[in-house]
Amino acid sequence: MGTDSGQVDHRLYARGRDVVLSYLTGAAGAWELDDDVLETLTPSGGHRRIRVCVTDGPRWEVPWADARPRHRREPDGWWAFVRLRDDGHEIYLAAESEVRERLYLVADAGSGEDARPGRDGGPDPAADEVADPAADEGGRIVLTDDDVRALAHRWGELDLTQ
Repeated sequence: MGTDSGQVDHRLYARGRDVVLSYLTGAAGAWELDDDVLETLTPSGGHRRIRVCVTDGPRWEVPWADARPRHRREPDGWWAFVRLRDDGHEIYLAAESEVRERLYLVADAGSGEDARPGRDGGPDPAADEVADPAADEGGRIVLTDDDVRALAHRWGELDLTQ
């Protein structure tokens, strides 16, 4: 399940966001920047961006629009992948640039319907027409546990104490 407006149960996202916030010890403050982005302030005044992707199922769906490189001056942020379950949660932290690279690798691998945006149990009929997958703004790509775990970082690397 994705996190962009109109694509996700907002209660599910709110629960996932609260899980991420519970991991942000050492932050001087945290607030929502966009629908699916948290921004934190370190005690020394530095900012950290964390994109939040929440699911209650076996996979995370990520909009192609989020895969495109950001044209910003500040360094890349982080991406938190949260899976909510009845008995608790799983949460993975990944560097934003590494997630974007993984999204393109998954798409380039061409592994059936999971590799192209727009699949709902079958291949996207227009997939062959999309020269640049990132150009399909409405498309989504699926990340599995293996994809996300390969990118996992320790929360200490986020370093909110400076």
